Amino acid sequence: MKKLLKFLEVENEILIAISGDVRKIALAIIGAGLLGGLVEFDRISATEAGIILVSGIVLWLGAIITWQVALKLEKSKKKVSERFVHRNKKKR
Repeated sequence: MKKLLKFLEVENEILIAISGDVRKIALAIIGAGLLGGLVEFDRISATEAGIILVSGIVLWLGAIITWQVALKLEKSKKKVSERFVHRNKKKR
């Protein structure tokens, strides 16, 4: 996952914002799957409701993982920049 994010070279702030939006969308999909399964089966079958529910859960988990990876990359970048600043202060 880290290699993919480095390949895409997306800013961490943008990635965190996108993952937050995807989590909200995924929660709406999960809700639609739950409602489809609980309400009458006239318009949606139990199989379709299950597929919608599982796809929402997978999307939500993917957004959570992406958010965590973006936070770790941001922390590692801050540590690297702090080390660089600290080293330059010692040289002066």
